[in-house]
Amino acid sequence: MKKILIAILLLIPLIVLLSINVSGLIISAEISISIENITLTHQGNMVTSQQILLEDYIKTNKSYKLFADYYPRIAQNRAIIWHSTDENVATVKNGVVTFHDYGSVDITATAASYTSISATCTFYVIGEEIQRIAVSEFGENSSKTEYYMKKYEVLPLKVSVIPSTALSNKKLAWTSNNTDVVDVDSNGVITAKNIGTASITVSADGKSGKKVTQVLTIVVDGQMLAKADTVYTTQSLYDLSPLLNYSGISLYIGNNKQNDTTIDIGNSEETIIRLTNENITEYITIIKKQTTSALVFENIKALQRGIWQDDNYIMQGGSDTILKAIAAEGALPNNPSIIWQSNNLEVATVVDGRIYGHIPGTAVITASLDGYESAEIEVKVATAISYIRLKLDKNGDKLGLAEERFFGIYTCTDKVVTDTLPIEISSSYPNVLDTPDYQRLFYYYSSNEDYATVDEDGIITFKKAGANKDVTITVAAKYSNLNAKDSYTFHLVDGINIGYGYEQNLYDEKLEKMPSYAPFDDLIYIANDYKDDY
Repeated sequence: MKKILIAILLLIPLIVLLSINVSGLIISAEISISIENITLTHQGNMVTSQQILLEDYIKTNKSYKLFADYYPRIAQNRAIIWHSTDENVATVKNGVVTFHDYGSVDITATAASYTSISATCTFYVIGEEIQRIAVSEFGENSSKTEYYMKKYEVLPLKVSVIPSTALSNKKLAWTSNNTDVVDVDSNGVITAKNIGTASITVSADGKSGKKVTQVLTIVVDGQMLAKADTVYTTQSLYDLSPLLNYSGISLYIGNNKQNDTTIDIGNSEETIIRLTNENITEYITIIKKQTTSALVFENIKALQRGIWQDDNYIMQGGSDTILKAIAAEGALPNNPSIIWQSNNLEVATVVDGRIYGHIPGTAVITASLDGYESAEIEVKVATAISYIRLKLDKNGDKLGLAEERFFGIYTCTDKVVTDTLPIEISSSYPNVLDTPDYQRLFYYYSSNEDYATVDEDGIITFKKAGANKDVTITVAAKYSNLNAKDSYTFHLVDGINIGYGYEQNLYDEKLEKMPSYAPFDDLIYIANDYKDDY
């Protein structure tokens, strides 16, 4: 082996000399030094994410100057390519960023000589003047201005105020122009009462004083299988027949079909009945109370299908939810003196049913009235997240000739090989990444769990079946007023990742940062211990 190596080394000078002699035109040789690392700075400070108040920039025609600080300083090709991921929000020219609209945008500086070297700053462009209101059903991304309902249907609606930061501390206001057809409560829950058409108006006051309204058309046609979706009782047996609008409706508790419309709920606090008829499925919840005189919260199940579908969530600093206490059976006395209480005033307070969220945590809200069983519910106050960004970004995947990035289904870190990899969040607005266990503030989804799964802490486990396949991991904020989410598609191969997390593993004189040799050690380890496998 040594002889072969030596022979090759001896040939090198001959080849070089021959090339020079034959060409006859080569008079000098030059080694090109390229950019190895980029950081973005603003007024001398490194930036990776920034909050921008749009009105400040629009009114004064101001721009934001980014400087691409590169290493090494003696790089000969210093050209930088600037790019904006959404030019509707912001454009960039030679590092000068101009903002146009609300939203989030990534501004990236890329080395022209080596396009895998880049740096990105995420801008969260907010405002204090409401521009528009978007209304949608929960679970749907597209907004609508016309909704079709059935008589007795209860529909919670979701409102997105754009920009989300512009809403004042006043509650959204809901009104119906025909309460005989549809009614709407303070939380945007619509109840269809009769066949017909009505208009629902939702309005919002901005911090700037500007008020914006949105009118919805509600068309009620046909009727539900049952007259109610939630009922209360003190008995162990409950007859559903007065609630059913059609004959031939099948009733189920779980997968057990009921032979009678009288349901035995026993001592269960809550029993869910599934109704089916000609491919239509609905549900009724029977809630057992201790006394016939009991307080309950109006439309509570609709709230928990809507704005409270995640842990009875209250936005920190917000007051968007107003509870109304009603009698489980019959009606309350006129002008009842209901007492509202919170068991944790630091987290949340309640005034006449309106809940104010202060700091993250939980609190139990109670409504009491003399002679009635109290109603209570635990709420969770959390920070509403408007935008998020993942560290992995397809715009930064420009490695290799094909400018694509591939991941192995295994990863080596400190000489330990696993089939897991964290999906990391680089920034959020507002910033929640300093919160302990912030990963639990997000949902994680895999596009194909045969290829990869992801747990509640954002740890991905790749499967052998995922080799040579693509799988997309999506991260979504649990508590968000703008459906904040981001995703990344992994191009998988049957290989081992080395150096993940060390993408910018370079010496930094300013930060007195020395490079780590861990990736090199891992490479040697894999080369020795896995040489027969890869």
